[in-house]
Amino acid sequence: MKRLESSIRVFASSKSNDVSTNEQWKHASPIRILMFHLGMLLVVKTLKKRDYKPKDVEAFKDIDFSDEFIGNTLSELIELTNKYVKSKELPINIGIKQKDFVTYILENTVL
Repeated sequence: MKRLESSIRVFASSKSNDVSTNEQWKHASPIRILMFHLGMLLVVKTLKKRDYKPKDVEAFKDIDFSDEFIGNTLSELIELTNKYVKSKELPINIGIKQKDFVTYILENTVL
């Protein structure tokens, strides 16, 4: 999880030249929440299915995800997050805490 958090911080700060977007991404709370969403998407993409059980995850617990895979998945998560919060007219720190957000990213991620 520390590797995911570090990847989020580095990638998010370089992703946008928009100061207001960068400021939103720098908050610790959204970073920590998005770290779990990123972990979920890495699992979904690795299993190639949106619905999984904890036992499914055990099968690849020792996999070392490549930086490219993490970066591409993070880029997709950031794009989906921005689309979601803009469509709902919500600040990031509120939008990413909603159950509908999880459903949205699962339905719209590319497997």
